[in-house]
Amino acid sequence: MISPPTQDGTTLKPYLTFPYLLSLVWLSYPLLSLLFIAFRLQMSSTTAQDSIADAKADLLKTCLAAEKAATAAASMPRYLAVASNKQIADAVNDTMNAARAALVLALTILEGILNFVIDIYRSTFFCFLELVVQGGLSLLIGAVNEINSFLSLTFSALRSSIQSDISTANSVITKAIDGINKVNPFGKISPPQITVPSLDALSNITLPSDFMYALQKLNSSLPTVAQVRDAIQDVIDKPFDDLKADINRTFAGFNFDASVLPVPDKQTISFCDQIDTSAVDDLGKDLLKVFRIGVILLIVMAFLILAGLFAMEWYRWRCLRSHLEYTRQAWISDPTMSNAARPGETPALKMTDHNLMTLASSSRHPLITQSVNKLSAKLSLSQTMQTHMHWFFHYIFH
Repeated sequence: MISPPTQDGTTLKPYLTFPYLLSLVWLSYPLLSLLFIAFRLQMSSTTAQDSIADAKADLLKTCLAAEKAATAAASMPRYLAVASNKQIADAVNDTMNAARAALVLALTILEGILNFVIDIYRSTFFCFLELVVQGGLSLLIGAVNEINSFLSLTFSALRSSIQSDISTANSVITKAIDGINKVNPFGKISPPQITVPSLDALSNITLPSDFMYALQKLNSSLPTVAQVRDAIQDVIDKPFDDLKADINRTFAGFNFDASVLPVPDKQTISFCDQIDTSAVDDLGKDLLKVFRIGVILLIVMAFLILAGLFAMEWYRWRCLRSHLEYTRQAWISDPTMSNAARPGETPALKMTDHNLMTLASSSRHPLITQSVNKLSAKLSLSQTMQTHMHWFFHYIFH
Protein backbone atom coordinates (compact mmCIF):
# COMPACT_ATOMS: atom_id res chain seq x y z
CA MET A 1 0.00 0.00 0.00
CA ILE A 2 1.02 3.62 -0.58
CA SER A 3 1.29 5.35 2.77
CA PRO A 4 0.20 8.95 2.69
CA PRO A 5 2.83 11.51 3.63
CA THR A 6 2.31 13.10 6.97
CA GLN A 7 4.66 16.05 6.81
CA ASP A 8 2.39 18.25 4.57
CA GLY A 9 -0.90 17.43 6.36
CA THR A 10 -2.92 16.46 3.24
CA THR A 11 -4.37 13.19 1.94
CA LEU A 12 -3.95 14.18 -1.73
CA LYS A 13 -0.95 13.04 -3.70
CA PRO A 14 0.78 14.78 -6.65
CA TYR A 15 -0.54 11.90 -8.74
CA LEU A 16 -3.88 10.09 -9.04
CA THR A 17 -4.52 7.17 -6.70
CA PHE A 18 -6.86 4.24 -7.35
CA PRO A 19 -10.14 5.83 -6.02
CA TYR A 20 -9.67 8.90 -8.18
CA LEU A 21 -8.81 6.79 -11.21
CA LEU A 22 -12.03 4.87 -10.68
CA SER A 23 -13.99 8.15 -10.52
CA LEU A 24 -12.74 8.96 -14.05
CA VAL A 25 -13.70 5.62 -15.55
CA TRP A 26 -17.25 6.73 -16.58
CA LEU A 27 -15.73 9.50 -18.73
CA SER A 28 -14.27 6.97 -21.15
CA TYR A 29 -15.10 7.21 -24.85
CA PRO A 30 -17.19 4.01 -25.05
CA LEU A 31 -19.50 5.10 -22.19
CA LEU A 32 -19.91 8.63 -23.52
CA SER A 33 -20.65 7.25 -26.99
CA LEU A 34 -23.26 4.87 -25.57
CA LEU A 35 -24.88 7.67 -23.54
CA PHE A 36 -24.98 9.89 -26.62
CA ILE A 37 -26.49 7.06 -28.70
CA ALA A 38 -29.12 6.37 -26.00
CA PHE A 39 -30.00 10.07 -25.84
CA ARG A 40 -30.31 10.30 -29.61
CA LEU A 41 -32.38 7.10 -29.65
CA GLN A 42 -34.74 8.55 -27.05
CA MET A 43 -35.04 11.77 -29.05
CA SER A 44 -35.61 9.75 -32.21
CA SER A 45 -38.49 7.90 -30.53
CA THR A 46 -40.30 11.21 -30.00
CA THR A 47 -39.48 12.27 -33.56
CA ALA A 48 -40.64 8.90 -34.84
CA GLN A 49 -44.02 9.30 -33.14
CA ASP A 50 -44.41 12.73 -34.74
CA SER A 51 -43.34 11.26 -38.09
CA ILE A 52 -45.89 8.46 -37.72
CA ALA A 53 -48.61 11.04 -36.97
CA ASP A 54 -47.48 13.13 -39.98
CA ALA A 55 -47.44 10.03 -42.18
CA LYS A 56 -50.95 9.17 -41.05
CA ALA A 57 -52.13 12.73 -41.77
CA ASP A 58 -50.38 12.65 -45.18
CA LEU A 59 -52.05 9.33 -45.93
CA LEU A 60 -55.46 10.79 -45.15
CA LYS A 61 -54.69 13.91 -47.20
CA THR A 62 -53.55 11.78 -50.13
CA CYS A 63 -56.69 9.68 -49.84
CA LEU A 64 -58.90 12.78 -49.75
CA ALA A 65 -57.08 14.18 -52.78
CA ALA A 66 -57.57 10.90 -54.63
CA GLU A 67 -61.23 10.91 -53.56
CA LYS A 68 -61.70 14.41 -54.95
CA ALA A 69 -59.93 13.40 -58.17
CA ALA A 70 -62.15 10.33 -58.51
CA THR A 71 -65.27 12.43 -57.81
CA ALA A 72 -64.16 14.95 -60.44
CA ALA A 73 -63.49 12.17 -62.96
CA ALA A 74 -66.89 10.57 -62.25
CA SER A 75 -68.61 13.96 -62.56
CA MET A 76 -66.81 14.82 -65.80
CA PRO A 77 -70.01 14.34 -67.93
CA ARG A 78 -71.77 16.93 -65.75
CA TYR A 79 -68.96 19.46 -66.15
CA LEU A 80 -68.78 18.82 -69.90
CA ALA A 81 -72.58 19.18 -70.17
CA VAL A 82 -72.54 22.47 -68.24
CA ALA A 83 -69.77 23.86 -70.47
CA SER A 84 -71.51 22.59 -73.63
CA ASN A 85 -74.87 24.04 -72.55
CA LYS A 86 -73.26 27.39 -71.91
CA GLN A 87 -71.61 27.30 -75.33
CA ILE A 88 -74.93 26.38 -76.97
CA ALA A 89 -76.75 29.19 -75.13
CA ASP A 90 -74.04 31.66 -76.12
CA ALA A 91 -74.23 30.48 -79.74
CA VAL A 92 -78.03 30.85 -79.86
CA ASN A 93 -77.91 34.28 -78.22
CA ASP A 94 -75.12 35.41 -80.54
CA THR A 95 -77.12 34.14 -83.54
CA MET A 96 -80.20 36.07 -82.45
CA ASN A 97 -78.14 39.19 -81.86
CA ALA A 98 -76.59 38.80 -85.30
CA ALA A 99 -80.07 38.39 -86.84
CA ARG A 100 -81.28 41.48 -85.03
CA ALA A 101 -78.25 43.45 -86.20
CA ALA A 102 -78.78 42.17 -89.77
CA LEU A 103 -82.45 43.22 -89.75
CA VAL A 104 -81.61 46.64 -88.37
CA LEU A 105 -78.84 47.02 -90.95
CA ALA A 106 -81.18 45.97 -93.78
CA LEU A 107 -83.80 48.49 -92.66
CA THR A 108 -81.13 51.18 -92.39
CA ILE A 109 -79.91 50.44 -95.92
CA LEU A 110 -83.49 50.43 -97.28
CA GLU A 111 -84.20 53.67 -95.47
CA GLY A 112 -81.07 55.26 -96.93
CA ILE A 113 -81.98 54.11 -100.47
CA LEU A 114 -85.54 55.46 -100.15
CA ASN A 115 -84.28 58.74 -98.75
CA PHE A 116 -81.79 59.02 -101.60
CA VAL A 117 -84.38 58.34 -104.33
CA ILE A 118 -87.01 60.58 -102.76
CA ASP A 119 -84.44 63.30 -102.16
CA ILE A 120 -83.62 63.45 -105.88
CA TYR A 121 -87.24 64.15 -106.92
CA ARG A 122 -87.94 66.20 -103.83
CA SER A 123 -84.96 68.46 -104.39
CA THR A 124 -85.90 69.02 -108.02
CA PHE A 125 -89.54 69.73 -107.21
CA PHE A 126 -88.77 72.02 -104.30
CA CYS A 127 -86.18 73.88 -106.29
CA PHE A 128 -88.78 74.59 -108.97
CA LEU A 129 -91.47 75.36 -106.36
CA GLU A 130 -89.20 77.71 -104.50
CA LEU A 131 -88.32 79.42 -107.79
CA VAL A 132 -91.99 79.92 -108.68
CA VAL A 133 -93.56 80.72 -105.32
CA GLN A 134 -90.72 82.45 -103.57
CA GLY A 135 -89.73 84.27 -106.78
CA GLY A 136 -93.31 85.35 -107.53
CA LEU A 137 -93.83 86.64 -104.01
CA SER A 138 -90.52 88.44 -104.11
CA LEU A 139 -91.42 90.06 -107.44
CA LEU A 140 -94.87 91.05 -106.14
CA ILE A 141 -93.46 92.50 -102.94
CA GLY A 142 -90.82 94.35 -104.96
CA ALA A 143 -93.46 95.71 -107.32
CA VAL A 144 -95.60 96.90 -104.43
CA ASN A 145 -92.58 98.60 -102.93
CA GLU A 146 -91.79 100.25 -106.26
CA ILE A 147 -95.42 101.44 -106.66
CA ASN A 148 -95.38 102.87 -103.13
CA SER A 149 -92.12 104.65 -103.89
CA PHE A 150 -93.50 106.00 -107.19
CA LEU A 151 -96.73 107.25 -105.61
CA SER A 152 -94.84 108.82 -102.74
CA LEU A 153 -92.45 110.62 -105.10
CA THR A 154 -95.22 111.73 -107.47
CA PHE A 155 -97.55 113.15 -104.85
CA SER A 156 -94.65 114.74 -103.00
CA ALA A 157 -93.65 116.53 -106.24
CA LEU A 158 -97.30 117.58 -106.82
CA ARG A 159 -97.52 118.95 -103.27
CA SER A 160 -94.32 120.88 -103.71
CA SER A 161 -95.51 122.26 -107.09
CA ILE A 162 -98.88 123.46 -105.70
CA GLN A 163 -97.21 125.10 -102.71
CA SER A 164 -94.68 126.75 -105.04
CA ASP A 165 -97.43 128.08 -107.38
CA ILE A 166 -99.42 129.57 -104.47
CA SER A 167 -96.30 131.18 -103.11
CA THR A 168 -95.60 132.65 -106.60
CA ALA A 169 -99.17 133.97 -106.84
CA ASN A 170 -98.86 135.64 -103.43
CA SER A 171 -95.63 137.26 -104.57
CA VAL A 172 -97.24 138.58 -107.76
CA ILE A 173 -100.24 140.01 -105.87
CA THR A 174 -97.96 141.60 -103.30
CA LYS A 175 -95.81 143.18 -105.98
CA ALA A 176 -98.95 144.50 -107.82
CA ILE A 177 -100.43 146.06 -104.69
CA ASP A 178 -97.09 147.60 -103.83
CA GLY A 179 -97.04 149.19 -107.32
CA ILE A 180 -100.61 150.54 -106.85
CA ASN A 181 -99.73 151.87 -103.41
CA LYS A 182 -96.93 153.88 -104.91
CA VAL A 183 -99.34 155.84 -107.19
CA ASN A 184 -102.45 155.74 -105.01
CA PRO A 185 -102.97 159.06 -103.28
CA PHE A 186 -105.71 157.75 -101.05
CA GLY A 187 -103.65 155.51 -98.83
CA LYS A 188 -102.10 152.10 -98.81
CA ILE A 189 -103.99 149.03 -99.78
CA SER A 190 -103.22 145.80 -97.86
CA PRO A 191 -102.36 143.00 -100.30
CA PRO A 192 -104.49 139.89 -99.81
CA GLN A 193 -102.59 136.63 -99.14
CA ILE A 194 -103.61 133.17 -100.27
CA THR A 195 -102.90 130.71 -97.53
CA VAL A 196 -100.47 128.00 -98.62
CA PRO A 197 -101.96 124.61 -97.67
CA SER A 198 -99.71 122.01 -96.02
CA LEU A 199 -100.93 119.21 -98.28
CA ASP A 200 -99.27 116.59 -95.95
CA ALA A 201 -101.80 114.00 -96.99
CA LEU A 202 -100.27 114.02 -100.47
CA SER A 203 -96.86 112.92 -99.07
CA ASN A 204 -98.43 109.96 -97.23
CA ILE A 205 -100.31 108.46 -100.15
CA THR A 206 -99.34 104.73 -100.45
CA LEU A 207 -101.01 101.45 -101.24
CA PRO A 208 -102.93 99.90 -98.32
CA SER A 209 -100.51 98.53 -95.71
CA ASP A 210 -102.68 95.43 -95.10
CA PHE A 211 -101.95 94.30 -98.60
CA MET A 212 -98.20 94.73 -98.09
CA TYR A 213 -98.36 93.06 -94.67
CA ALA A 214 -100.31 90.12 -96.06
CA LEU A 215 -97.72 89.59 -98.77
CA GLN A 216 -94.82 89.73 -96.26
CA LYS A 217 -96.63 87.41 -93.88
CA LEU A 218 -97.32 85.00 -96.68
CA ASN A 219 -93.65 85.11 -97.71
CA SER A 220 -92.37 84.52 -94.14
CA SER A 221 -94.87 81.75 -93.46
CA LEU A 222 -93.84 79.71 -96.47
CA PRO A 223 -91.39 76.91 -95.39
CA THR A 224 -87.93 76.77 -96.83
CA VAL A 225 -86.66 73.91 -98.94
CA ALA A 226 -84.52 72.59 -96.02
CA GLN A 227 -87.51 72.67 -93.68
CA VAL A 228 -89.74 70.84 -96.13
CA ARG A 229 -86.96 68.32 -96.84
CA ASP A 230 -86.47 67.66 -93.11
CA ALA A 231 -90.21 67.30 -92.58
CA ILE A 232 -90.56 64.81 -95.44
CA GLN A 233 -87.44 62.90 -94.24
CA ASP A 234 -88.95 62.69 -90.74
CA VAL A 235 -92.14 61.29 -92.23
CA ILE A 236 -90.13 58.70 -94.15
CA ASP A 237 -87.77 57.85 -91.26
CA LYS A 238 -90.50 57.56 -88.61
CA PRO A 239 -91.81 54.12 -89.71
CA PHE A 240 -88.31 52.77 -90.08
CA ASP A 241 -87.27 54.05 -86.63
CA ASP A 242 -90.39 52.59 -85.07
CA LEU A 243 -89.74 49.27 -86.79
CA LYS A 244 -86.10 49.26 -85.58
CA ALA A 245 -87.18 50.02 -82.03
CA ASP A 246 -89.78 47.26 -82.20
CA ILE A 247 -87.12 44.79 -83.45
CA ASN A 248 -84.73 45.79 -80.67
CA ARG A 249 -87.44 45.42 -78.03
CA THR A 250 -88.45 42.04 -79.39
CA PHE A 251 -84.92 40.67 -79.49
CA ALA A 252 -83.98 42.26 -76.15
CA GLY A 253 -86.65 40.19 -74.42
CA PHE A 254 -85.35 36.99 -76.00
CA ASN A 255 -82.50 35.25 -74.15
CA PHE A 256 -81.84 31.55 -74.38
CA ASP A 257 -81.39 30.09 -70.88
CA ALA A 258 -78.86 27.26 -70.61
CA SER A 259 -80.64 25.86 -67.55
CA VAL A 260 -83.39 24.39 -69.73
CA LEU A 261 -80.89 21.98 -71.27
CA PRO A 262 -80.38 18.62 -69.51
CA VAL A 263 -77.41 18.27 -67.12
CA PRO A 264 -76.31 14.93 -65.59
CA ASP A 265 -76.27 14.66 -61.81
CA LYS A 266 -73.01 15.15 -59.95
CA GLN A 267 -71.42 11.90 -58.85
CA THR A 268 -69.90 11.58 -55.37
CA ILE A 269 -67.30 8.91 -54.63
CA SER A 270 -66.32 8.31 -51.00
CA PHE A 271 -63.82 5.70 -49.85
CA CYS A 272 -61.57 7.54 -47.37
CA ASP A 273 -64.01 6.99 -44.49
CA GLN A 274 -63.29 3.26 -44.70
CA ILE A 275 -59.51 3.50 -44.90
CA ASP A 276 -57.65 1.38 -42.32
CA THR A 277 -54.76 3.17 -40.63
CA SER A 278 -54.18 0.48 -38.00
CA ALA A 279 -51.04 -0.65 -39.86
CA VAL A 280 -49.51 2.81 -39.42
CA ASP A 281 -50.51 2.82 -35.73
CA ASP A 282 -49.00 -0.66 -35.27
CA LEU A 283 -45.84 0.47 -37.00
CA GLY A 284 -45.62 3.44 -34.63
CA LYS A 285 -46.10 1.17 -31.60
CA ASP A 286 -43.48 -1.30 -32.88
CA LEU A 287 -41.01 1.52 -33.50
CA LEU A 288 -41.61 2.83 -29.99
CA LYS A 289 -40.97 -0.66 -28.58
CA VAL A 290 -37.80 -0.97 -30.64
CA PHE A 291 -36.58 2.39 -29.38
CA ARG A 292 -37.32 1.50 -25.76
CA ILE A 293 -35.64 -1.91 -26.07
CA GLY A 294 -32.66 -0.25 -27.72
CA VAL A 295 -32.37 2.29 -24.91
CA ILE A 296 -32.59 -0.46 -22.28
CA LEU A 297 -29.96 -2.55 -24.06
CA LEU A 298 -27.68 0.48 -24.35
CA ILE A 299 -28.07 1.20 -20.63
CA VAL A 300 -27.33 -2.46 -19.75
CA MET A 301 -24.37 -2.39 -22.12
CA ALA A 302 -23.16 0.83 -20.51
CA PHE A 303 -23.29 -0.76 -17.06
CA LEU A 304 -21.46 -3.84 -18.36
CA ILE A 305 -18.80 -1.69 -20.00
CA LEU A 306 -18.54 0.37 -16.81
CA ALA A 307 -18.03 -2.83 -14.80
CA GLY A 308 -15.43 -3.99 -17.33
CA LEU A 309 -13.67 -0.62 -17.14
CA PHE A 310 -13.68 -0.83 -13.34
CA ALA A 311 -12.16 -4.32 -13.56
CA MET A 312 -9.65 -3.18 -16.16
CA GLU A 313 -8.69 -0.16 -14.03
CA TRP A 314 -8.29 -2.42 -11.00
CA TYR A 315 -6.15 -4.79 -13.01
CA ARG A 316 -4.03 -1.91 -14.33
CA TRP A 317 -3.56 -0.59 -10.82
CA ARG A 318 -2.53 -4.06 -9.66
CA CYS A 319 -0.09 -4.42 -12.54
CA LEU A 320 1.27 -0.94 -11.71
CA ARG A 321 1.88 -2.00 -8.11
CA SER A 322 3.61 -5.19 -9.28
CA HIS A 323 5.70 -3.15 -11.72
CA LEU A 324 6.77 -0.82 -8.94
CA GLU A 325 7.89 -3.76 -6.86
CA TYR A 326 9.72 -5.23 -9.85
CA THR A 327 11.41 -1.88 -10.54
CA ARG A 328 12.48 -1.58 -6.91
CA GLN A 329 13.92 -5.11 -6.86
CA ALA A 330 15.71 -4.51 -10.15
CA TRP A 331 17.18 -1.27 -8.82
CA ILE A 332 18.47 -2.92 -5.68
CA SER A 333 19.84 -6.03 -7.39
CA ASP A 334 21.65 -4.19 -10.20
CA PRO A 335 25.43 -4.51 -9.44
CA THR A 336 26.27 -1.48 -11.53
CA MET A 337 24.14 0.81 -9.41
CA SER A 338 25.59 2.30 -6.21
CA ASN A 339 22.80 3.10 -3.75
CA ALA A 340 25.02 4.55 -1.04
CA ALA A 341 25.67 8.27 -1.18
CA ARG A 342 29.32 9.30 -1.37
CA PRO A 343 30.69 12.42 0.31
CA GLY A 344 29.60 15.58 -1.58
CA GLU A 345 26.98 13.74 -3.66
CA THR A 346 23.17 13.98 -3.57
CA PRO A 347 21.66 11.09 -1.63
CA ALA A 348 20.08 8.46 -3.84
CA LEU A 349 16.28 8.41 -4.23
CA LYS A 350 14.48 6.02 -1.95
CA MET A 351 12.56 3.50 -4.03
CA THR A 352 9.25 3.82 -2.23
CA ASP A 353 5.90 3.43 -3.99
CA HIS A 354 5.11 7.12 -3.44
CA ASN A 355 8.37 8.27 -4.99
CA LEU A 356 8.08 5.90 -7.93
CA MET A 357 4.43 6.99 -8.55
CA THR A 358 5.47 10.64 -8.42
CA LEU A 359 8.30 9.95 -10.88
CA ALA A 360 5.99 8.01 -13.21
CA SER A 361 3.33 10.73 -13.13
CA SER A 362 5.94 13.42 -13.88
CA SER A 363 7.30 11.35 -16.74
CA ARG A 364 3.79 10.81 -18.16
CA HIS A 365 2.93 14.55 -18.03
CA PRO A 366 6.19 16.50 -18.19
CA LEU A 367 4.54 19.70 -19.42
CA ILE A 368 2.07 19.76 -16.52
CA THR A 369 4.85 19.06 -14.02
CA GLN A 370 7.11 21.77 -15.45
CA SER A 371 4.28 24.34 -15.60
CA VAL A 372 3.12 23.65 -12.04
CA ASN A 373 6.68 23.83 -10.68
CA LYS A 374 7.30 27.21 -12.38
CA LEU A 375 3.94 28.56 -11.21
CA SER A 376 4.61 27.35 -7.64
CA ALA A 377 8.05 28.98 -7.65
CA LYS A 378 6.66 32.32 -8.86
CA LEU A 379 3.78 32.29 -6.38
CA SER A 380 5.88 30.85 -3.56
CA LEU A 381 3.30 28.16 -2.86
CA SER A 382 3.60 25.81 0.05
CA GLN A 383 4.21 22.12 -0.40
CA THR A 384 0.57 21.37 0.35
CA MET A 385 -0.69 23.84 -2.25
CA GLN A 386 1.85 22.54 -4.72
CA THR A 387 0.65 18.97 -4.11
CA HIS A 388 -2.97 20.06 -4.55
CA MET A 389 -2.15 21.83 -7.79
CA HIS A 390 -0.33 18.76 -9.14
CA TRP A 391 -3.28 16.57 -8.24
CA PHE A 392 -5.81 19.01 -9.78
CA PHE A 393 -4.05 19.27 -13.13
CA HIS A 394 -3.42 15.53 -13.31
CA TYR A 395 -7.10 14.91 -12.57
CA ILE A 396 -8.27 17.42 -15.18
CA PHE A 397 -5.86 16.33 -17.95
CA HIS A 398 -5.90 12.58 -17.23
